[in-house]
Amino acid sequence: MKKSSLTERATAGIVWTLAGTGGQTILKLGVLMILARLLTPAEFGVVGAAVVAITFLGIFGKLGVAQALVQIPELTRDHLVAGFHLSLGLGLFAGLAVYLGASLVETLFQIEQLAEPIAIMALLLPLTGLQQVSEARIQRDLKFRILAMEQVASYGIGYGGVAIMLALMGYGVWALVGGILGQGVIRAMIMMAIRPPILGIRANRTAYRDLLRFGGGHALAEIGRTGAYQVDNLIVGRFLGAEALGLYGRAFQVVTMPTKLLGVGLLKVMFPIMSRMQSEADRLARAFLRSMGMVAMLGLPFSMLLALLAPEIVHVLLGSQWIAVIIPFQILAACIVFRVGHKLCEALVRARGAVYRLAWTQWLYMGMVSLGAYLGHFLGLEGVAAGVAVAVTLNFMVVFMLVSSLSGLSLRALGEVLLRHLVIALVVVGVAAIGLVLLRAAALNEIVRLVVVSGSVLLLYGMIWLVRPAIFAEEGELLRSLLGKRFSSKQKGNLN
Repeated sequence: MKKSSLTERATAGIVWTLAGTGGQTILKLGVLMILARLLTPAEFGVVGAAVVAITFLGIFGKLGVAQALVQIPELTRDHLVAGFHLSLGLGLFAGLAVYLGASLVETLFQIEQLAEPIAIMALLLPLTGLQQVSEARIQRDLKFRILAMEQVASYGIGYGGVAIMLALMGYGVWALVGGILGQGVIRAMIMMAIRPPILGIRANRTAYRDLLRFGGGHALAEIGRTGAYQVDNLIVGRFLGAEALGLYGRAFQVVTMPTKLLGVGLLKVMFPIMSRMQSEADRLARAFLRSMGMVAMLGLPFSMLLALLAPEIVHVLLGSQWIAVIIPFQILAACIVFRVGHKLCEALVRARGAVYRLAWTQWLYMGMVSLGAYLGHFLGLEGVAAGVAVAVTLNFMVVFMLVSSLSGLSLRALGEVLLRHLVIALVVVGVAAIGLVLLRAAALNEIVRLVVVSGSVLLLYGMIWLVRPAIFAEEGELLRSLLGKRFSSKQKGNLN
């Protein structure tokens, strides 16, 4: 049997990861539609504040061990044993720290009844420690189909099923807490069942040192990155209150769904792929530019479409009590491509092992978000969203400069790719915008407007891609060719 090329495996990985994240995104939309009508913005805000604390302090329960296991060129049994020791020990330590510090977090946010949810959710950190090595092994082996199915199962059964059931029973905040814990438990069970951890009493010191050297740099970068993603929530919760945090959190959640669909999927796939070509700068540059082209091709029209249809999306997904979300949603949607592009930059930098250089950019990013969100909060949620959008854009440019130094890729080459797809997106979405104005004037149903306008954009893009794929340049031709080969090979397999 002919062994598939690295490019084909990357494409397969992206397809499976997009399928898994896409399935989870559809589930999230359905779950959100139900929970937004059963729970209040303030209840979402309380749990949102707890998630900020768990997410940030959870970094110290991971310390980049999983990423180190993926990146190390020659992985040994000692690395796996040492990884399990570190992951479990750090997870237990971080969980205990969160449990003991829950009241301090409540004081920081000045949100009543926050300490108890945080203390219970601290259980997530040891659970993460248990399954971290198993997930790293699956990712290193490029088994993205498994990760895709796990995403859908753990969210659909663990979070969605538990949270909706408890919300219907009137448990309020605890419905969300129960859903988060349920997802964590099922995720850990699946990962460990598929790739059981390698147990051992001890491993050599070199293995610990290898993991900590890379993991320490990753942890520094992760502190900055997580801080950048959570500090705006901290500022909103601290200065504007739990209800405002609930509103801002839902706007951010809906906008970042496509970011996770594209960005997190690309990071999971491209990091191990790029790690295999880490010593070849030219190949890295080509892989990055092609991937960034695909991000722009998919992300720019999607970003514009989200901003255009924001009133309809909010009304249909969340209901009338969430109207204040619309403008922050539109502002955050404008920088989706830069959020996704940052993930791609991060994959290349990690693959080259430059995690300490990545760390300072992430800390700078956290500083920019902190400043933007703090200055913006004087203007309300709209001001916070605008400050964050500016920080996201500037951060992409900073991290790309690091990518350029590691791969030799020029800013001009990136600009040409982005400009090409920006022009196409403006034309296509501009036509759809005219149609939306007419549909609104005719007072057609909001769901009808969503379906017709979104469908028209997909149809126009599909027609251009089929008739003149060269307009999308190399990345469009490559994606069409690879997907065509993959479909053809599956058809042959079915015939045989």
